[in-house]
Amino acid sequence: MPKQSRLLPIVCALLLSGKTCFATDIETGVDAVDKGNYSQAFAVFEELAEQGNVRAQRNLGNMYIKGWSVPQDYVKARYWYQLAAKGGNEAAMHNLAVLHEQGLGGKRDYQQAARLYQQAAEAGYPESQYNMGLLYTGYNNHLVSLAQAFEWYQKAAKQGLAVAQTAVADMYMAGKAVPQNHELAFAWNLKAGKQGDPRGQFHAGLMLADGTGVAQDKRQAASWYQKASEQGYLKATHNLAMLYDAGDGIEQDWKRAIMLYEKAAKQGFAQSQYNLGLLYHAGRGVEQDKALALKLFKKAAAQGMPEAQNNVLAIENGFQETE
Repeated sequence: MPKQSRLLPIVCALLLSGKTCFATDIETGVDAVDKGNYSQAFAVFEELAEQGNVRAQRNLGNMYIKGWSVPQDYVKARYWYQLAAKGGNEAAMHNLAVLHEQGLGGKRDYQQAARLYQQAAEAGYPESQYNMGLLYTGYNNHLVSLAQAFEWYQKAAKQGLAVAQTAVADMYMAGKAVPQNHELAFAWNLKAGKQGDPRGQFHAGLMLADGTGVAQDKRQAASWYQKASEQGYLKATHNLAMLYDAGDGIEQDWKRAIMLYEKAAKQGFAQSQYNLGLLYHAGRGVEQDKALALKLFKKAAAQGMPEAQNNVLAIENGFQETE
């Protein structure tokens, strides 16, 4: 599972403060960010940060991370995140952990990153809860405990973090640390998909296409594949192309299938290169072009796809290629 730590954008939620002027002044800074007036925002946050406003300190760190109105500076970002973290700001704890983990603005320190993630996670910060889940899968040589991983993923998922929802779905699907439950896997993928998460959309489509954990519905599967494909999720683009290619559950449309295969093939997706090669070799839905078919088979073969390798050998040796 890929690491997905996040340097968070500036958050507009109001932090309570002992000084009533902070609330008004910091909202001036936040409004300036929303309008793209970063110089004004920086001036507001810097003044308040120096007065000890933890929200302003966190936001100032964000501006150094993003390079808004100032040169990008991870050292200064660390400094302000540290102050905000000491003041109890969970987002600052999380962002500081990311800097420690990635070695930005100072030495890489996985142990310190883990301590900060845990501190923010225990305070209820969902991104840190998710990262704690990753750590317990053995990420960065952390202690492995799939039960703990599931617990942290679930905490974040219940707060609506889409990437955590797909992680929970994965564990239910595989039966890791929890009994295998396809229905719950589908439900969590669907929650993530409805939030626009392309991985959740793809897996919801995959489960609908196979009838796993839900009644089979390939038309609905195509709809979810389409959503994920529009976000550049190549597996979804390929699977949608296959449905149109075969007319499986939806009306056959080779023109649409070819367009989708080409989209994924141009980005190096081996299965789409191979399937597109089959269409060109057979002249199915497109003018026959065996030279282009061979070129596509070679691209897929170079990525280790056995079927493509067999077709390249068959064509070059004059044998009947398999399809």
